[in-house]
Amino acid sequence: MLACSSFRGHDGGPFLPDPPAMPPRLTALLLLPLLAAGCAAEQRDPRGQQHRHILLQRLPTEVTGFTVQPDGIQALPAQAAPQGGVVLQYRFRQSGPDIRISLRGSLAAGAAEGPATPEIARWLQAQSMGFFLLAGAQPGMTVERGPDFSVNRRGSTVPLLHCIDVRARRQENVLRDLTCATTVEGQLLSVQMLTAHKAEHMENLARIMGEFSGTVVAHLRQETPAPDTTPGATPPAPPTEGLPPEMLRQLRRT
Repeated sequence: MLACSSFRGHDGGPFLPDPPAMPPRLTALLLLPLLAAGCAAEQRDPRGQQHRHILLQRLPTEVTGFTVQPDGIQALPAQAAPQGGVVLQYRFRQSGPDIRISLRGSLAAGAAEGPATPEIARWLQAQSMGFFLLAGAQPGMTVERGPDFSVNRRGSTVPLLHCIDVRARRQENVLRDLTCATTVEGQLLSVQMLTAHKAEHMENLARIMGEFSGTVVAHLRQETPAPDTTPGATPPAPPTEGLPPEMLRQLRRT
């Protein structure tokens, strides 16, 4: 199975992270231009929506043990994607975590392929700030941004995606937002796992996310994914208590 180790050596699979970068200081001032950009009222491009549908149709029904959900490809609401966007959701078995794959038409014309663009950096920063604002308002929760990381194909120094890891803790439980982003054919690709788990599963989920998102990029670019050679990790079941379920629902709507 393709695998991505979490910030240290791992022998299985072709997708590996770069050394973690220290996250920037999070301030409310950084949020203001991001909100202004996200609220720009721009008309959607029907041809762009068709292109995004075609891209997501390249994905198989199962990716690294996650199965596409019956709703199929859905249009993102205008407030979430002013320039148009689509989303496709995968789930691990019946009760495992969900991963949302979205494509948005929010990049400048001629944007370079890959994650090394200002738009990708701003998108990931906005995702992190949104999580901080919502989770930080919950009583008894401590919010932190873990090390950023990049997903690479094994043997390559060129990143496929840049990723953030934001965590909200309450006692031994962790609410986690792992989001990876890059550019694919002029579209902003976001791969997000939002889930709750026990503290001992921190590195396990980062490895699963790297494996999944790297495979998604390979399919979208119509490259042949590397063969499964090692068993994949299994996502942990979410805790039954200790975290507010209404907050998880709110985060999934953003």
